[in-house]
Parts: sequence; C-alpha cells; structure tokens
Amino acid sequence: GDVMVNKRSVPPLNTFVFPPELIAFMATRAGVRRAFKVGALLVEWGMCVDKLGREPSAEDFQAWAKESRATWYRRMSDFRRVWPEDSTPHRVWLWLQEQQAPADAPAPDPAVTPWRPPL
Repeated sequence: GDVMVNKRSVPPLNTFVFPPELIAFMATRAGVRRAFKVGALLVEWGMCVDKLGREPSAEDFQAWAKESRATWYRRMSDFRRVWPEDSTPHRVWLWLQEQQAPADAPAPDPAVTPWRPPL
C-alpha cells in the first residue's frame, strides 16, 4: 500500500521514481556506476525504514540487508561521494520520499516546480 509522508500518501517503494536530474546529480559526483549503486542503497534504506517503522542504525540496516560491516562501509563510501556530510542515507531518503507525488496526483509541471537536489 501507499506510505504516509508528512500526512500525504506516496506510492509504494516498487513504484518510486528517481528524478532524472537526481541520477545526473549523483553521476556527476560519483560516476554513473556508483550513482546506480547509491540509488539502490537509497531504496533498500527505505525498505528497511518501512520494515522497522523508524530510522535504522547502521547495525539495523546491516542485519536487515544481511550485509557484512565491510559491505556497509563500501556502500557508504559510494554514498559519501555524493553526500559527504551524511553518516547514513536517512536524510536523503526522507527528501526522496517528499519528492514523490501522491498516487492520485497529476504529473508536476517542471516549469512550475523546479527540481532542486538534496544538498
């Protein structure tokens, strides 16, 4: 079902849309290959948040994803190439959720709603 964000319904994770500008932003900072890895991490982080019902710690995420500590550090190294000030993907995940249109909303007009990266 839909997820509630700031009292509005957003599409479920399997229908999340990454704005093309966000992918370009991540690719500029980390390269195309890493950008897609960071995107995957963001979606997985959101799945973990959804499962736990709260912001996970690094250890929570590792347990949920069945990943080693070394894998977590490698993935976070890629993430920090894009967002060096963040210790987890949570802030960016929340921003990404807020960018999702409600399931029943019409597509936004880019001329009216300019895209801004989560800096």
